[in-house]
Amino acid sequence: MLRLRLAAPVAPALLVAGLLCAPPAPAMAQEDCLSCHGSADDIGDEALAVDAAAWEGTVHGAAGLACLDCHAGKEEYPHAEGAAPAEASCESCHSDAFEALATSVHAPGAGSGARRPDCASCHGSVHALLPASDPASLVSPRRLPETCGTCHADPELSQQAGVKLVQPLAAYAASVHARGIERGEHAASCSDCHGSHDILPAADPTSKVARRNVPATCAQCHDEIAAVFAESVHGLAAAAGIQESPVCTDCHGEHKILGPADKGSPVFASNVPLMTCGRC
Repeated sequence: MLRLRLAAPVAPALLVAGLLCAPPAPAMAQEDCLSCHGSADDIGDEALAVDAAAWEGTVHGAAGLACLDCHAGKEEYPHAEGAAPAEASCESCHSDAFEALATSVHAPGAGSGARRPDCASCHGSVHALLPASDPASLVSPRRLPETCGTCHADPELSQQAGVKLVQPLAAYAASVHARGIERGEHAASCSDCHGSHDILPAADPTSKVARRNVPATCAQCHDEIAAVFAESVHGLAAAAGIQESPVCTDCHGEHKILGPADKGSPVFASNVPLMTCGRC
């Protein structure tokens, strides 16, 4: 007759030990997050919804980032009741940008009590962030003036922040640089002259628009002209620190730079004697 041999009973202590050593529940996968957050109807809040197809076209989606790469603390579901929103920290990946920003005019708490931009102010929502090479990106050369203009075209904010120039964006819009960008040409936009995360005031000697550094800044595009200027009496004097010696912006203007064929330009032939050279 066949006899069945039963296994020995497991001691309660071993059962407890086994439970304590059991592997943790697997973290949520991307599709798990999107099962709720993929639609405003499902999540009940449009601000928490992410369009999966649009996400794949963003700079972060194309790089293969998943929700939990930015939203730490939301690995388990259901999320802890009353838990604070899992804010994405740009600094964990972009520490170089944060270091540059910390010493810039846009640094939190810098200067006056005027509001300062954060990452989303310039780059847009992290879920819709596009590379600067994309014409639709808020930091593409074509759209950057509009992005900077959110603050710098606001007279009240400019006054709070101590920005002395009146409507610099309106002046830039009429410039040869803005017209060039509109034609699809490579031309200077805000960050080319002022920098991006490391924007410093003109009074700072290391600023790209500090008087002594203006020729080098313009030389990024106008290298041949800059080389000629460097050997001129004006260039040599400016390099020696003589403040009275003109640099590029003294003759051509700053934001509203016009071509020499434009009758309103200070370097239009008939304007040079009085409007430009005559001033010195």
